[in-house]
Amino acid sequence: MKKKLLIAPAVALGILAACAQPDPQLQSETSADTSISTESSGNFETVDSSDASSVETQAETAGGFTQLQSVDGTTVTEIIGEGDYALTLDANVHIPDVSPQEGTFAAKSLDLSAIEDALGNGETLSPESSGTRYTSQDGSISFFVPPGPIGYALFENQNLSSYYSGANPYTKLPDEMTEQENAFVSEMTVTAQESLENIMPVSQLKNTGYQVFEDNDLSYASLSFISEFAGYPLIDASQAAYMVTDVTLGTEGVIRVNFQGFYDMGESVDTDILSLEEVLEIVRTGVEEKNINTYPIPVTDISLAYMVENVTETSADFYPVWCFSGDVDEVIGHHPLICIDARNGSIVTMFSQY
Repeated sequence: MKKKLLIAPAVALGILAACAQPDPQLQSETSADTSISTESSGNFETVDSSDASSVETQAETAGGFTQLQSVDGTTVTEIIGEGDYALTLDANVHIPDVSPQEGTFAAKSLDLSAIEDALGNGETLSPESSGTRYTSQDGSISFFVPPGPIGYALFENQNLSSYYSGANPYTKLPDEMTEQENAFVSEMTVTAQESLENIMPVSQLKNTGYQVFEDNDLSYASLSFISEFAGYPLIDASQAAYMVTDVTLGTEGVIRVNFQGFYDMGESVDTDILSLEEVLEIVRTGVEEKNINTYPIPVTDISLAYMVENVTETSADFYPVWCFSGDVDEVIGHHPLICIDARNGSIVTMFSQY
């Protein structure tokens, strides 16, 4: 059974989020105890679950995780609640190949040869004096790890940037694309995944924008992938949003990659988690008692993911969550709606834009 899902661009919603869209210049809340106070923060709610009581049920053992993997690729279809307060589940279930852990991530050790081969057309990249920027001999290709919190990196090919800057592009949404344009985006999606395979693998599109020049001769795709670690989608606890790796590329090569979640494993331990049925029962109880939000859009994905928090210049904490996500709109794209601590059943975050 195939463990990773590639979402076809024709059904991926939206254009790139504005935080990292390239241009042609290239530039939380219930456990078994449902009386937990919430703190509003932007479009989501966060919950201090330090005193939330654990679900009184047997957690998954190592053998249990093997059993849990049997639900990978299945579909959960259910309407929880009724009337105006109902949560619709029409969701594919995704379980990674590797058993869950909790602990810390570390700054990623660079494999320059992999970056040179996959992104830099074989050009040798050498460190500048700061040691955080690596450039080709002529300076046209660069890989930059900025100072500050770990997990970020930027690749740019200025030669390709110039090549694709000959005219003003426009953006087309997936449902506006022609069959030929959709085929091009599909091709670019596979090329991006293959290019990043030995650097930081990605599989699932968050959303996609398609830029095409007016003369239709120079076309490139701007793709947003959900950042992953060992097959686990990464969620930024401070934003209650997926970490995203943005890739801009054309037939001539990769123009730009903005990495988020660029980590190595630090110190970690295996951890027990709740089963899918146990977490579904938590959601049913939460909706019934109106401690879990409902949405006008369906939950289309239920995945084990890693929540990342306390990011510093040397490390980042992480732990597994059950993530219920859906396609919010054309701009936000695929987004976490409800995140439940997979270890104890407490709600970590809930999307609250609606």
